[in-house]
Amino acid sequence: MNIRTLLPRPKQEQAPDEETGAISQKPVLVRWLTAGATGVLFIDIALVAFFSIVSSGHVFWTGQNLTAQLLGLTEPLLLALGLVMLLGAGRFDLSLGANLVLSSVVGAEVMLHISAPGDVTLSILAGLAACIATGALYGAVNGVVIAYLGVNSLIATLGTTGIGTGLALLITNGADLSGIPNQVQAHFGLLQIGPVPVPAL
Repeated sequence: MNIRTLLPRPKQEQAPDEETGAISQKPVLVRWLTAGATGVLFIDIALVAFFSIVSSGHVFWTGQNLTAQLLGLTEPLLLALGLVMLLGAGRFDLSLGANLVLSSVVGAEVMLHISAPGDVTLSILAGLAACIATGALYGAVNGVVIAYLGVNSLIATLGTTGIGTGLALLITNGADLSGIPNQVQAHFGLLQIGPVPVPAL
């Protein structure tokens, strides 16, 4: 089933002018207010206002809380941006989380095996390269299965989800990884420029 068939078709805003043949568009403000995304924006604004009012001491609107939200929402936002492109193409990817887990595990293992006392720059760069390569390979496998083998995107990515999470469990033996260089957090993960976390940039 193609997701495009489930999406509403765009409507022509106005019929062409009988004399000139040109299509006169509605004013920008009218188009913006009638767009579906505008309603989501207003809901978000209402939620922020609501929680700002009901939170104890109005801490929801404090700089510390906003910093925490920027840090916590960066990863889901990046994943959502990738998924939006797939949805625009009429596809869906259920293996997004498994890809993230497997890529993170491979990158962490590379860091642990290449780590050297003192300078950890090489291990961090190698781990980053391993993360990117693993994620790209994972996505390429999904693409080949869907585009060339003709498997439905939901079915294909459901299958690769199990494969990805299974590989991650095999690599780690089902245990948490420890010993990641502290510099990863100190110089990137928890580093801030003013109130803005570096990962949010």
